[in-house]
Amino acid sequence: MAMSDDDWREVLTDVNAYADYYKNNIITKIRERLQLYPEYEEWKQDNFNVNHKFTVFDETLLYLAVENDCSVLINVLLRIEGINVDAVTRHNGYTPLHLACANGQTGVVNLLLKREDIDVNAINKDGYTPLDLACRKDKAEVVTSLLKRKDINVNAGENEGIPLHWAIKRSNVQVVNFLLKIQNLNVNAIDEDGDTPLKWAIMYKNIGIINSLLKREDIDINILDENRTTLSHSVIEWGNTEIVKTLLKIKKISVNEINKDGLTLLHSAAQYGNVEIVSVLIAEGISVNTADEKGCTPLHYAAENGHRGTIDILIAKGADPLLKNKDGKTPMDLDKNGYIKQFLEKKAIKNGIIAGSSVALLGAAIAVTLFATGTVAVELMSMMIAAAIVTAAALAVGGITYSILKPSTKMDEMKKAQNVNGQEVSPN
Repeated sequence: MAMSDDDWREVLTDVNAYADYYKNNIITKIRERLQLYPEYEEWKQDNFNVNHKFTVFDETLLYLAVENDCSVLINVLLRIEGINVDAVTRHNGYTPLHLACANGQTGVVNLLLKREDIDVNAINKDGYTPLDLACRKDKAEVVTSLLKRKDINVNAGENEGIPLHWAIKRSNVQVVNFLLKIQNLNVNAIDEDGDTPLKWAIMYKNIGIINSLLKREDIDINILDENRTTLSHSVIEWGNTEIVKTLLKIKKISVNEINKDGLTLLHSAAQYGNVEIVSVLIAEGISVNTADEKGCTPLHYAAENGHRGTIDILIAKGADPLLKNKDGKTPMDLDKNGYIKQFLEKKAIKNGIIAGSSVALLGAAIAVTLFATGTVAVELMSMMIAAAIVTAAALAVGGITYSILKPSTKMDEMKKAQNVNGQEVSPN
């Protein structure tokens, strides 16, 4: 019957206790302990080769010693001439170093690394190097030991990313900073989905790591992913205001950049209805009336998706609800909920020109605005009444009421147009 894991643990632990004493004939000592098991005869047929592969997984004595954390035995085995320190197992392609790194056995890793001929960049069946595994398993001390080797490849990674990607996923700031100190580290390396380490940091919302990455002069935030989407637009889509502020603060992104669909960052923010990000972008000076390839402004997207808060702030900051896209549609046409009309009505009341207690002039001011924006259709009132209202409003306010479609920066000027004593006064 083949040896079980417990059998191997018992045998190797016993040998490990006396390994230093038997260092000159350690193989002989192991042979003695294995005589009761069928593995002995198989090993005998292989002339007790130190690189003989035991178990169904083709594990060498060195691998088994690492697996059972027998550091004294490992040290003795490493001195045997001809030992293969890079022998791989059948089931996962691990070398002894892979195993030690995955288990976080810092002492064992340091013993193995004393061998200059060890392959520190060996790749297992899944495409991972020992450094990959150390980062994936969050083994900071092991990473430190590996990085001391001059031949370590910090950019290795065949499938899911380089070690930096994995350190970021584990949110291990210490390991990330260790890696970032290496000058030849590719901070813009992409994984199989086209995602960079910075994108991973943003996905996991780790501001500390984001700041560390952004300190690298060679960081590139304009790399397109597999969907040809920029990192900036992805951040907007995920709706993290703090990260947007961080990227803007270091001037790494342009607020007016466009993606493959011709959308600016403000278009994207309006589309997803993130009021905070919309406010941040507008504060950076982005144009609120920029049109995409379809002729749509951010307000078109906010209106179509029913984002009331976004609609309000866009109009308040100068977005034009009457601009037509290439299909001839205005934001108001796309506003099925009537949020734009409601906003304009409230703003008309707020900014209406009141002459003393003259409600008529207030009504006229509102009527002009609502009539102009389509809130009140001509067919809903007689042409005579409509003409009378419009005429009265025009005479009273001289068209100033139309300014409600713009930010209320001319409020004082409008107030000057009021007739405090019942006399009409023109603005300067």
